[in-house]
Amino acid sequence: MNFLYPHIKQRLTSLNKTPKESYSCYDVGFRLIKKYIFKKTIFLGGLFVFLTSFLVYFFTLAPTIVPGDGPELIAAAYNLGTAHPPGYPLLTLISKFFITVFPFGKIAWRVNLLNALFSSLAAAVVYLIIYKLTRKKIPAIVGALFLAFSSGFWFYSITAEVFALNNLFAALLILIILTWREKVLKIKKSKIQNLDSRFQSNPSGSPLRVQPDSNQHKWLYLFCFVAGLSFTNQQAIIFLAPAFLFLILATNWKVFINLKNLFFMALFLILGLIPYAYLFFASRFGSAFFYWGDPSNLKNFISVLLRKGYGGIPYPKLEISLIGAWGRTLAFYYSALYYQFTLAGVFLGLLGFFSLWRREKIFNFLLIAFLFSGLLFLFYIGNLLHLEEAIWKGISERFTLLSMVIFSVWIGLGIHCLIKIILSLLKSRSEMIKKIFVPIPILFCFLIPLFTHYSYV
Repeated sequence: MNFLYPHIKQRLTSLNKTPKESYSCYDVGFRLIKKYIFKKTIFLGGLFVFLTSFLVYFFTLAPTIVPGDGPELIAAAYNLGTAHPPGYPLLTLISKFFITVFPFGKIAWRVNLLNALFSSLAAAVVYLIIYKLTRKKIPAIVGALFLAFSSGFWFYSITAEVFALNNLFAALLILIILTWREKVLKIKKSKIQNLDSRFQSNPSGSPLRVQPDSNQHKWLYLFCFVAGLSFTNQQAIIFLAPAFLFLILATNWKVFINLKNLFFMALFLILGLIPYAYLFFASRFGSAFFYWGDPSNLKNFISVLLRKGYGGIPYPKLEISLIGAWGRTLAFYYSALYYQFTLAGVFLGLLGFFSLWRREKIFNFLLIAFLFSGLLFLFYIGNLLHLEEAIWKGISERFTLLSMVIFSVWIGLGIHCLIKIILSLLKSRSEMIKKIFVPIPILFCFLIPLFTHYSYV
């Protein structure tokens, strides 16, 4: 079949230059191949990532409650109460809906299964992110599955917690903002080409006007809506904001001086925050046996949102005693990278990190996101460092998950770079070796974290 590939590719290319009226049955067949097979394989890769991760999560799912916040979150969802500050209204409502429409198994097992679904979707979205950056399916699959089977991500995928949905939102926001950037750059390029062609056809020198594209910001509005929704689940996602702000400014800073754009961005952000209204109405009119913080009046509602009395967001500290402790934080974080992804994953991630430096804006975007959601966030919550080491590590580990999502993108880029290096060394080899015997073994690299971490979950 390999000898047919160049012929099929040449035939499909020639179809773009052939009028539709002159298509033969033979041409129609190739057209269908192009439309339903070649393009759909992109999403088949995402489906493979989703199904693989979900099946592994399903067979390793916690059968009941697990110590931590899980029992409280399950009780809040089942009774439509409010969990600890900031209340997690979106997770509560989605969990209640899932418990109702999926009447199989114990309540705790159902909520655990919902988290497995969130994480599987997050892995599939990470696949799309890597594919968008590389245009290659195998690096995207491997990078996404390295994340799916990293130890912390896997653990919080099989128990009831807020982090699985938070990881899904982080991946979605990255995918949406990259899609928006891609659309904006494409529109800019097409406008330049349009101006060139119109200038050549307009030798008189009369002024040319280019009509603005009214749809170029719809992805940005969607981003604002999803950002609002994500904030109703886990407020730590705000540490990705500097990276998003950088990429928006680097792509098209003029969106912030257009009043219409600002209005709709604010509107969609507020619409995304609507689930917070659940806290007020549930505590005021509901019949659950507990509503943490009693957010039935404005004062208590604000206190719950700001996490007052429950480890509220700390102010940054700069003390001599903390500077020494930050060294412990640094050591913990880099050991966590090794523990999460294994040595192979760390090597691939570093390779992907350095391979991206020529794409300056994307390089800076991912680096800012990684630093703010990982190390800088752990430095920021320096008030935890007085706790016992085991407790501090247990609390801090879950807050490294956002940065692990970023690192998995670098792993995918590292796989892409590794394949290119190997292929460059095999220039004289046959096409079969290059297209099958190099990528296929690399595809199974995701088995490294799978087998390494299986015994820990």
